[in-house]
Amino acid sequence: MYAGAHGVANNLDNLLRAAALVQTAESSLTPSQQTRFLLVGDGKNKAALMALAAELGLSNTEFRPAVPKAAVHGTLQSADVLALPVPDKAIYRHGISPNKLFDYFAAGRPVVIALHSEHDPVRAAGAGVTVQPDQPEAMADAILKLRALDPADRTAMGMSGRDFVAANHNIDHLALSLEAVLARVMSARQHQ
Repeated sequence: MYAGAHGVANNLDNLLRAAALVQTAESSLTPSQQTRFLLVGDGKNKAALMALAAELGLSNTEFRPAVPKAAVHGTLQSADVLALPVPDKAIYRHGISPNKLFDYFAAGRPVVIALHSEHDPVRAAGAGVTVQPDQPEAMADAILKLRALDPADRTAMGMSGRDFVAANHNIDHLALSLEAVLARVMSARQHQ
């Protein structure tokens, strides 16, 4: 599942191309055995993405409307794996911090992220698989590998993300980190 904005910057065409590769790889399976791709949300690019899905002949992909913020957690928990196809842009080389990634981690589901960055929160958390961006083949392979895992192993990955957020991004930890930064800045200013 991908949940969030459907804009050009969200690189969802990469996810749809991965869905096409997974559909081909699973062509011998019955429809109920095949991997399903759910894209939840709205945005400027949604109509173009739906047209691309039709052009690719995707029978394994469903578009759903956005859900209220209060329903995001439950929606994410209905998925087995969450996807975040970040485009290969220089701006992301030093890290990312999209709100949806924290929602993904809080849902306790493994994440497949397409990211080229020196700071990779999915890898740091042990919460899923990181692949190179703009490579649908790599994303499709990662999704198929996660699907093949024992459900307990997927659950453990997802819980690693949840534990990572609880330990490193809770309000108490963030407040203490900010306090430490401010103390260093004030100390440096006093010594100038």
